Amino acid sequence: GFNEVGGFDEVLPGVLSCSIAPNPSTGSERIALHLTLERRSTVTVTIVDPSGATVGRPFSGRSMEGGEHLYALPVENLSSGLYLCRIEVEGRVMVRPLVVYWPTVRLRADRRIRGTEGYCFSRLHV
Repeated sequence: GFNEVGGFDEVLPGVLSCSIAPNPSTGSERIALHLTLERRSTVTVTIVDPSGATVGRPFSGRSMEGGEHLYALPVENLSSGLYLCRIEVEGRVMVRPLVVYWPTVRLRADRRIRGTEGYCFSRLHV
């Protein structure tokens, strides 16, 4: 369930702990998923936006040994906002909130405008 300090504390059978940090991301392009499993398990991690659309799947159906695991969740292409990290372990699902926050405007020159020397800044993160 949701605990008093604003976090989710429920874990699945076979999962000893699960956390995401830093959360909110505060400008970090990588957020770490820390997962501790009781035994070897099959794990799928999916990042979804508020509409339920999948925006990332860091891994799917990965067999993991029991013990501690630390994985980087790529968020560099996500806009600021609230997402859900859906963690499936042996067919059971738990969800953790994932807040991506870019403290300043970031512009990326990711393609040239045809016929000019300039760049098209087509990706804006606020």
